[in-house]
Amino acid sequence: MTYGNPGGHLEYGETFEECIIREVLEETNLIIKNPEFLAVTNDIFKQEQKHYVSIFLKSYCLNEHELQNLEPHKVESW
Repeated sequence: MTYGNPGGHLEYGETFEECIIREVLEETNLIIKNPEFLAVTNDIFKQEQKHYVSIFLKSYCLNEHELQNLEPHKVESW
């Protein structure tokens, strides 16, 4: 089990903003608006031989009282 923030991979042709809106809804049931760029990290995981570029955005939540963990098999907690 892992702990983390909602996120995922970009779909073909999708903007960062469209991706985070979709991923947050799919993973948490939260509806967000006005995502804005915050930071980018270059993450290398040597043991797994994986290399990710992580893009962080901030946004406003429209329905925070409806928070759900829709992927408990992937993430135990945020």
